[in-house]
Amino acid sequence: MAGRAETLNYLIIGGQPKAGTTSLFDWLSGHPEMVPSRLKESRFFLDADYPLGSSIRFDGDNLQDYLKLFPEFSLEKTLLEATPDYLYSKSAVKIANLLPRAKIIFIIRKPIERLVSWYKFAKARGMIDSGIEFEGYIESQIGLKISETTPIHMHALEQCRLDKYLPAFQAEFGDRCLVLDFEELTERPEMAMNRVCQFVGIDGSYFKDYAFYPSNISLKAGNGFVRNGYYNLLAKISYALNPSPEMRRWIRPVNNIIKKLIFGAPIRADDVIVSEKTRILIHGELSVSQDVFRLDNNS
Repeated sequence: MAGRAETLNYLIIGGQPKAGTTSLFDWLSGHPEMVPSRLKESRFFLDADYPLGSSIRFDGDNLQDYLKLFPEFSLEKTLLEATPDYLYSKSAVKIANLLPRAKIIFIIRKPIERLVSWYKFAKARGMIDSGIEFEGYIESQIGLKISETTPIHMHALEQCRLDKYLPAFQAEFGDRCLVLDFEELTERPEMAMNRVCQFVGIDGSYFKDYAFYPSNISLKAGNGFVRNGYYNLLAKISYALNPSPEMRRWIRPVNNIIKKLIFGAPIRADDVIVSEKTRILIHGELSVSQDVFRLDNNS
């Protein structure tokens, strides 16, 4: 093992939240040419005041500490991590110059589908009251001024404003930045992964006949005490075990069984009613942001 942080190869999955970043991270984690971070989200390059916790955060002088978040590193492999909220952090734009061998991927998703997914996730995690309907969740974010004290689940609508955040990364990274469509990733995963492998410069044959199981599916909210205990314990175990790619492969199905026992069946998309009024409201708020990147808003 050798090399300073700035001399190594990286693939960073930088966003959007609730757009398949966990699935992409999990699929790539087992590739023999990749070294995944101990936890999917290192959050190392988030802005200092961004409302998500992390074990270590970049302060301008501790770039070498980034390597502490990986179980191993070498000049021959690519270090992998996925922190969706990098998309909204000015500090993360600096990665382009700090780590000149780093490449970054952003997955973008149709606004309504992504907002529904955020809503389901927030309910399952107990971030919002179980009685709040999707319409109320969206209306509470209209005109909301985002600050360091704004709870992360209230960033959902702001996170759809791609034209406000993505161009800075495209300008700094140039051809080291890849934008993927969520639909391509979910409906044509082998094609999408071939694009990713070409972009990274790794062998794409690994994904031939690969079983592309989705990760981080939103589940129904369970008992608050049990739910919070489960997620806290999961985070501690992940850091303590420092799981290898092989260990991740057998832990994942066991974890899915436990989650279903605690939370029940996944929430179906049609469990969430999106009224025409709410659709018009979302389209009116985000039409420019999404049109810039040619995402179809007619969800």
